[in-house]
Amino acid sequence: MPPLPRSTRPIRPAGPTSPRSPRALLVGTAIAVSGAVLVGAAAAPSPTAAAATDVPSTTVSPRSAPTGTAIAEPYLSGRTVHDGDVTAVAPSRALRLLGRTGDSYLVLVSVDGHERVAEVRPGTAPATYLGGVLDTPRDAVLVSRDGSRLVIAEPGRRGADALTTTVSAYATGGTDGSGTLLGRRLVDGDARVLDARLDRVVLTGSDAHGVHTSLWTPSSGALRRIAGATSYAADLAANRLALYRETSSGSRVCTRTSTLSRPSRPLWRSCGWQVEAFERDGRMALAPLDFDGPGPRLLRLTTPAGRPVVEYLASRRTTSIHLQRRLNDGRVLLRVGGPSSTSYLACELTACARVSPVFGADARD
Repeated sequence: MPPLPRSTRPIRPAGPTSPRSPRALLVGTAIAVSGAVLVGAAAAPSPTAAAATDVPSTTVSPRSAPTGTAIAEPYLSGRTVHDGDVTAVAPSRALRLLGRTGDSYLVLVSVDGHERVAEVRPGTAPATYLGGVLDTPRDAVLVSRDGSRLVIAEPGRRGADALTTTVSAYATGGTDGSGTLLGRRLVDGDARVLDARLDRVVLTGSDAHGVHTSLWTPSSGALRRIAGATSYAADLAANRLALYRETSSGSRVCTRTSTLSRPSRPLWRSCGWQVEAFERDGRMALAPLDFDGPGPRLLRLTTPAGRPVVEYLASRRTTSIHLQRRLNDGRVLLRVGGPSSTSYLACELTACARVSPVFGADARD
């Protein structure tokens, strides 16, 4: 399955920023909204983004953990999707495994220099394409947690200057494999997709009126603004939303969480950590607010209230740690990536075992 929904992915003195970072989102918003000023309430005191000494922790890498009982979890190697004993081959150069839908897999592929979403099946069944050719960044393509929804946000322009975004929602797994278009909407300004479930899609972005987070209903086309802030992570099943806020002085970016049903009521605040993923009961995976690169190298799992439970630290050559999902036995499944190798680890607190082969890194690593 795809990773749990996370920040899609910080104010710094200088240097590059991650495309999912607070600075990238807020600076992009400021450009899109001429003259807009982002002001938020001051957040709670900042925790340090270093590993906490009073929280159980362990160092992880793709190869170092002892081998445990294998778990069927799909991964991409070259053009081939491997899922336990099942394999499915993409029709062209595969860029990223997006998720699983039924007995098929959604893969972002390159076709004649253009990106498309292909649904590939085990065996020799031909692949089908969902939607058209993508003229959009890869992080603008989202597959829902259960694989039943595909949402694509494609930027465009109205006239010479007005930025627009076309958002399309598809139901995957149609009888012909091509998916069913559930709805399409032209949105003013910039829009990014955070989560999708059934007939609801969470969008965040900016337009001439400022920054915002909205709920879109594809079947009716209704778009309802729920927050006047930039959000970076959402989970409809967990009823959770994570938003960025500048401090009142504008000197730093902080974050807070809320429910999607009451976005104005904070549940947790931090100026040192951000949400990397929500679990369905509200538990969180946190990453340092200022991380750069393909993913966090320090991952903290917490209770729904934000109390730290365990931390996973990357080894020297490990570049990313992501929470994949929670297993039925209560262990967490981590995707641990390096420059050339990746594997899945199943962990009960600090006791981790490698439960997949070591495979090649992809765009997430």
